[in-house]
Amino acid sequence: MPSKVTSIRNELIPLIIETVKKHGLKCEMTPLKSLEERSYIWFGYSKSHLDNIGQTIDLSEREYFDMICNFIIDDKTTIPERYANFIFKYHGYNFRDLSLDKAFLDNLCDSIRSEQKRIKKLESDMSEILHILGHQYAVTPLKYVTPLVEALRLKDCPDSLIFLHLFNYGFIMGKRAERARRIKCKKV
Repeated sequence: MPSKVTSIRNELIPLIIETVKKHGLKCEMTPLKSLEERSYIWFGYSKSHLDNIGQTIDLSEREYFDMICNFIIDDKTTIPERYANFIFKYHGYNFRDLSLDKAFLDNLCDSIRSEQKRIKKLESDMSEILHILGHQYAVTPLKYVTPLVEALRLKDCPDSLIFLHLFNYGFIMGKRAERARRIKCKKV
């Protein structure tokens, strides 16, 4: 006799795959991006229903997305029943006649795994920098950075260029601070 988890999985995976596939085709996006958008919609739906009954959702949007991804790629991973029920409810419980597109599921699983590897590599590569930044006092630089960002936005500067300008500004200010420190050491 199949377990309750297997039953939910056998019904929920085809529903997720079909929804992601249709959304991806409609909006011309990759399966992973489509899954991300759909999961944020499901998250919002779950959150609003939990708020209505006086409960809070115990996950962030990103954690919810990760939960959905892990549920898709790993047969042993479960999804809390209340979240599964909200996904079913969002789609009107219309899931019994769906067949599983195995090729699409395999493609989506490969995309999820490669994205998870990319994120792990990024986190490990940036851990030292994030550790250093975690010890910085953030309020003081804001008085210098905020006007710069406002001025660049007034010039319709794209965000990527604003980030580049901020980095360069920080780099220049760091060089100036180091130069001032060396000059001060020579005078003493």
